[in-house]
Amino acid sequence: MEKDVRRAARQLTVLLEPALPFLGHALVSAGAFTVGLGMTQAAGLALRISCATRILGPALGLTGIGFSSVLAGEASRRFGSHLKGEARRHRSAQAVAQDAALDAIMGITLFKLMGGRFRNLMPSSLLHPGACAVESLPAPGSEYASQMAKGELRRLFKRDGCHHCGRRKGKVIGDHIPPNKLLHGSGGTQKAIQQITASLGLTESSAKKVPLSRFSGKIGQLLMGKSRARVVGPARQRYFPQCALCSNKQSNVVRMGKDMLVFHFYGMRPWYYAGAFVGLRQYSKPPLARMQQRGLRGGYLDDEQE
Repeated sequence: MEKDVRRAARQLTVLLEPALPFLGHALVSAGAFTVGLGMTQAAGLALRISCATRILGPALGLTGIGFSSVLAGEASRRFGSHLKGEARRHRSAQAVAQDAALDAIMGITLFKLMGGRFRNLMPSSLLHPGACAVESLPAPGSEYASQMAKGELRRLFKRDGCHHCGRRKGKVIGDHIPPNKLLHGSGGTQKAIQQITASLGLTESSAKKVPLSRFSGKIGQLLMGKSRARVVGPARQRYFPQCALCSNKQSNVVRMGKDMLVFHFYGMRPWYYAGAFVGLRQYSKPPLARMQQRGLRGGYLDDEQE
C-alpha cells in the first residue's frame, strides 16, 4: 500500500514538473506587470493626470503599459535563467533594446485586444467618471436615486465596483456626475454657463440670446471630459455606482471647490493579465522536464529496486 502511494506521488510529480515552471513564469511576469501598473498610477497622481485628462491621460497610460510589459518580460527572463541554473549573461545593447521593444509591443497589443483603455491606467478624478466606470443611469435632477435606480446601481456595483476605486463591498451610493453642487449648488449652473460661453468665444451679450438648451450638452462635457462609460438616454447628469469612502472624499473636495485623485486597485480586469502572456514568451522546457521523456517506467524501477 505504501509503495502504491509513493509510486502515484512520483508519477504525479513527473506529470506536473513541466507545468510548474510554466506557472512560475506566468506568476513572476504578472507580478512585475502589476508593479508597473502601480508605478504608472503613482506617476499620474504626481503629475495630476487622471483618467479624465484628455490627451495626456491616454498618452501616459500607453507609456505605462509599455513600461509594465518590459518589466514583465525582463522578470520572466531572469526567472528562466534562475531555473536553468545559468549565470546572468551579458547581452548587447541591441539585444536588450529588441527584447524591450518586442515586450512592449506585445503587451500593448494584448492589452487592447482584451478590452483595455489606456486612460484607465490613470487614477480617478472624484469630479469625473472614474477609471472603473462601465455603465451609468440617467439622473433626473439633483434628487437622490429612486428605489428602482438603487437596485440597478447595486447590481452594477457588485459587477463592476465603485466607478472611482473599484471597491465592491459596502454600501452603494448613486453618484451624480457632474456633482450636484457644480450644477445645482450656489451659482453652480451660472458658473458653468460662463465657462462654456468663454470656451465658445461668445460675448456676454450674445450668450444671453442663445437658448439654455444649446449649452445643456456642453456643461457635462466641460466638467466631465469625454467619458467612454456606456450611458443610456440623454441626461445632464448620470448616476454612477460609488462606495461610501469615495463618496465622503468627494463631498469634502466639492465643498472646498477642489478636485482629488484616487487609486483603483480593487478587482482584477481581463486586461490585467496581459503581462502574464508577455512573460510566457520566455518559457522554455526546463531540464527536469526531460524525466518525462523516459516515461513513467523509471518510477516503477526505482520502487522495485527498493
